[in-house]
Amino acid sequence: MTAQISRRCSSGHTATARRGAWRPADAFVRARDAAKAMGWTIVAEAAARGRIEAYDRTRCFGFVDDIVVRLRAEGAGTRVDLRSASRVGISDLGKNAERIAPFWRRSAAEEDALLAKLRTSWRRR
Repeated sequence: MTAQISRRCSSGHTATARRGAWRPADAFVRARDAAKAMGWTIVAEAAARGRIEAYDRTRCFGFVDDIVVRLRAEGAGTRVDLRSASRVGISDLGKNAERIAPFWRRSAAEEDALLAKLRTSWRRR
C-alpha cells in the first residue's frame, strides 16, 4: 500500500486512507479477511459497494469502537479508507490508531509478497 493519508483526532476516532495495487474485488476480500483475522466483529459487508462495517471491543473496559472500511477503484488499483471511532467518550487514548496500524501492516505485507512473486515470474520469462 502506498500514499498514506492519516488523521488522528482527539475526539476518539482515527481515519486513514491508502492506495494499493489490488483490484477492488481482491482488495475487498483481503480487507474482510484482515478484519476477521484481527478479531473484529463484522456486522455488514457489501462487496458491490466496497464497504465493510465492524466493531471491536477494548480489552480493558470492553468499550465498543466502530470500524468502517471503504474501498473504491482508483487508477489501476484501489483506494482503501479505514476509520475507527469510539462509541463512548471523547478520547480513545490512542486505541483506534493502535487498531488501524496492524491492518495496514498486514495489507502492505501481502502486497509486497504479491509484487515479489510477480517480479520473480516476470524474470523467468
